[in-house]
Amino acid sequence: MTLQWSDAAKERLKRLPSFARGMVVKGAERYAAEQGISVVTPEVLQAVRERAEARFGRTFKFTEFSRE
Repeated sequence: MTLQWSDAAKERLKRLPSFARGMVVKGAERYAAEQGISVVTPEVLQAVRERAEARFGRTFKFTEFSRE
């Protein structure tokens, strides 16, 4: 199955810090494959985020790691 990214999901990805994008892409694509999803949408990204938050037991914010 070929996985596609919606324009809205691509835009959401662009808002992430560059160092986090690869990890998010891998996680989203793994989740989509597990769920039989063929298009990564903002809803898929949100589901992945919620899953990560549940796993780490707190709200995970990339801005906590910002060097700014």
